[in-house]
Amino acid sequence: MYLPKAELRQTLLTQRRRLSKAYVQEASAQLCKQLLTHKFLKECQRVVAYSAIDNELDLSEFIKNIDTAKHGVYYPKYIENHYQFVLVNSNSRWINGHFHVAEPQHNAPLLSDEDRLSESTLWLVPGIGFNADKHRLGYGKGIYDRALESTDGPKLGCCYEFQHNILFQSDPHDVAMTDICWV
Repeated sequence: MYLPKAELRQTLLTQRRRLSKAYVQEASAQLCKQLLTHKFLKECQRVVAYSAIDNELDLSEFIKNIDTAKHGVYYPKYIENHYQFVLVNSNSRWINGHFHVAEPQHNAPLLSDEDRLSESTLWLVPGIGFNADKHRLGYGKGIYDRALESTDGPKLGCCYEFQHNILFQSDPHDVAMTDICWV
């Protein structure tokens, strides 16, 4: 028997929000080490990352340590109920965007439709939980699912161990991850 997604979402968010700052930093460092040696990174030309909120695993150290000459790095920017993906670099300006998530200003190139469809684009995806079929439990608005539905590159879900292999029924619109990186 599965818990309703709304109830499961609240339980997992509460657990994540209770994590200590020190634990989040240590777990984030472990995840970044995993990602730097992941086979998908070696095969990709672009990385689509995320800005961590509410004790999500922070990718900052991973982004600082990848070769940005080889890998273009993009972050989501919320625009009219969907995400655009903006190219960033060390000079990028950031704003407090929708949902209080740090977003790059919209004055840089966007991820092209061709690159969205490319198998050479690596997608790093946060989640509240992931089930055994690698489907993501998000905030319930479907924004990431819509962003990922027309992508062919590998999708890596990023989560803590307690968010991995959660029991929930996925919906037909839920996009499965290629793999889950958890710590």
